[in-house]
Amino acid sequence: MKYFVVKRTFLLGVDIKNRAGENINGPCYTSLMQIQVRWITAVSLCLSLLVICASIATRTPWWDEGIYADPAVSLVTNGRLGSIVLGEYVELYRPYVHQYTYWISPFYPVAVAAIFKVFGVGVFSMRSFSLFCALLTLAAWFLIGKHLGNGRTIGLLASAVLALDFAFLQQSANARPDAMVLGCGSAGLAAYLALRERNLANALLAGGTLCALAVCTHPSGAIFVCDLLLLIGLLDRRRIRPVHALYALLPFVVIGIAWLSYILQAPEIFRAQFGNQIRFRASSHGSRVLATITDFYHRYFFYYYSAQSGYRRLKIVGLVFYVAAFAGVLLRPGLRSREGVRAALVLAVANYCLLANLDRQGFPLYLVTVFAPFALVSAIWIADALESGCALRWVAVSLLAASWGVSVCGHGVKILANGYKNEFLPVIERVKPIVDRGGNIVAGSEIAFGVGFRSNVIDDLRLGSGLAAPPEAIVFNLYDLREPEPGSKAALSGYQKVLSNPNFALYARRSRLR
Repeated sequence: MKYFVVKRTFLLGVDIKNRAGENINGPCYTSLMQIQVRWITAVSLCLSLLVICASIATRTPWWDEGIYADPAVSLVTNGRLGSIVLGEYVELYRPYVHQYTYWISPFYPVAVAAIFKVFGVGVFSMRSFSLFCALLTLAAWFLIGKHLGNGRTIGLLASAVLALDFAFLQQSANARPDAMVLGCGSAGLAAYLALRERNLANALLAGGTLCALAVCTHPSGAIFVCDLLLLIGLLDRRRIRPVHALYALLPFVVIGIAWLSYILQAPEIFRAQFGNQIRFRASSHGSRVLATITDFYHRYFFYYYSAQSGYRRLKIVGLVFYVAAFAGVLLRPGLRSREGVRAALVLAVANYCLLANLDRQGFPLYLVTVFAPFALVSAIWIADALESGCALRWVAVSLLAASWGVSVCGHGVKILANGYKNEFLPVIERVKPIVDRGGNIVAGSEIAFGVGFRSNVIDDLRLGSGLAAPPEAIVFNLYDLREPEPGSKAALSGYQKVLSNPNFALYARRSRLR
């Protein structure tokens, strides 16, 4: 009987004593549980670090990485936050983009400019910054799990589950602001939870500062601001006083003033650039309720199954794992009645609904903001299953292992393909001589990582039609400059395809490339 009580109260974090006042949370089962969790966490973190580092070194640079690096390079070299390579006519019209960068939030390119200043301009230094943000995220979710799960066990499992999530691995090796948003936003929630019992005012100030930085990094950071408000309402609604609002709002006011000072340099250009971007992201033909309901198919199921083929459809195992964990916690009244568990469930549902409405285009780039709280819910389910001692623990562990296996193997296939060496560098070898001698090329912004961010590298859908002389080469990619159907572009009549691979197609003019 004593063993049963210890076993069923470990997850709850309850300190049980017998009639003599002695602690009966004996070391036997507890130590075994902790050893299992520590091994699971150690394996997960080592594999995660290995996969991320290998992906950083081998992944083909892509368009988003180039367009985010462009204003950072301009800030370092020219002293202004404008673009050097990116043209006004890309997937969205961006007027005066060479002078001002208003189509994205400013904190990420400013942070990347600092990275470039110290470590040099390059896709690897940008991706390494994402790795740093990923490590910050894992530390933050350890603290979030520790405080909402009443112990280190849940914190370790939450970090372990998230560390090998497919979307997390992808964004952690990607030179986009998503990893920074996740790092700042998660750190904001962790800071609030860690400080709230000792000093609520400091907790609100720290949490608000980091969440405000997340918003200033990318609009998707607004999800973490909502998460912070939800946690305050769930955990401290009885302690909040009007003065606390000042501590929470102060960081947003200070950071907002800094951003506004840049906006006021050219407010009309800001409305044009940022307005086009927000309208595109939020546009949809259906209602918000319909968008919320159907987002599971258009974003999750589509990218994890429908858009895949063959063995790639095994990605769906990750979604099955999260759904099973969420259902498993909901079906356990003893779990869902706990305050911290309820908070984790609310965060997971809220983030799903917020993402469905903030980005109604169904892009998978922001999935990790939803999967992070689902990883926490999964950690709670796994810990409870390990304690139960029944067949459920094998279901939980098997689904976790299958999810991790698919995630690691899926990234392993891309790592072995080594797109950087086999796809990107062959293109650079052909076009770099042209750029070095001053010739113009039209290419996606990612090509600038190999030839330099120079004004004679032009990323524009008009394919150089506004230039005094036709470009010497055109490099199509999979994103903004897609290769046209044969004969559908008169502008290509004087060009010949000289190189083609899964990511790029290179056209040369008059056989200038040899």
